[in-house]
Amino acid sequence: MSLFSIGLSGLNTAQTALQTAGSNVTNVFTPGYNRQLTLIGENTFGGGVQVNDVQRQFNKYVAAQLNAATGNSAALNAYSNQVSQIDNLLADRDAGLAPLMQKFFSSLEDLAGAPSDPAARQGVIGTADTLTAQFRSFDSYLDDMQSGINGNIRDEVTQINNTAKQVASLNREIALAKAKTGEAPNSLLNQRDRFVAELSQRIGVDLVNQDGDSYNLTIGNGQPLVAGRQSFSLEAVTSPLDPSRTVVAYRDAGGNLMSLDESTFDKGALGGLMTFRRETLDKTQNQIGQMALALATEFNAQHGKGLDLNGDQGEDFFDIGSAGCCRITTTTVAVLRSRSPLSIVAR
Repeated sequence: MSLFSIGLSGLNTAQTALQTAGSNVTNVFTPGYNRQLTLIGENTFGGGVQVNDVQRQFNKYVAAQLNAATGNSAALNAYSNQVSQIDNLLADRDAGLAPLMQKFFSSLEDLAGAPSDPAARQGVIGTADTLTAQFRSFDSYLDDMQSGINGNIRDEVTQINNTAKQVASLNREIALAKAKTGEAPNSLLNQRDRFVAELSQRIGVDLVNQDGDSYNLTIGNGQPLVAGRQSFSLEAVTSPLDPSRTVVAYRDAGGNLMSLDESTFDKGALGGLMTFRRETLDKTQNQIGQMALALATEFNAQHGKGLDLNGDQGEDFFDIGSAGCCRITTTTVAVLRSRSPLSIVAR
């Protein structure tokens, strides 16, 4: 190799290195971009220098740990955003259940001290009306949250399917690019890793690098979400056990649809929504219904033992609806002839 060729190889190598450095600087804020490094070596054919590779600075282990942490964080954020609504609802110092129940029982104490006082009697009815209205309001609000969770699950499933298709498409493009040039298409690799990171924010996935080129992604108990150039779909379907509940099903390569247990999802936004509904929303709704039912049943039982001011037997004070919430049935409050200091009845 001539002296001129040696000098030219140095210029070409320096130009490539400058281009790589410039790309690193201009893409410093580009999402998913990984810094590149120009690997320079000796030209073994006649001397000079050559570019051996423009290497992407990407650590698979670190990326996997980051994606796992991102999935856990997304699940906790989704859970927190939902559960805070229930906390704000039930912990309200003015409109929460605890202060309203306290006001109701305080009005009963006032009536016990002055059973013939019309104002005290009307106070019991007023606080009971407010309490039962709030029970019904809470039940309606929690029903709306159930509907909202169903909608969020459908949205997450749509985004997951779209992202999985992008990863499968990039698997194909990367394989074709490598076959044509023999070099790794760093830009396409960055895009694919960014989509995997986005997917991890929505659902927990396990990644296997096949032959150094393609990404295989699995969910749950090993169901493939992406296998090379093919992606598989999740579907938001109506639960066979509860028509008001949306669950996630998996469609396999044979076109068969298989419902997945909610416990399958524990990471990503989808996992956070599923966990919140299973561990908090369902239990809260059931417990509020049980509380309303117990209050109404026990109060009605005590109420029925008394006589009103006309000497008639007390009837049900609360009307128990099919949803477990209740309403006031009458507006006449009377004193129950009993040893209990809170023996107040109405009909």
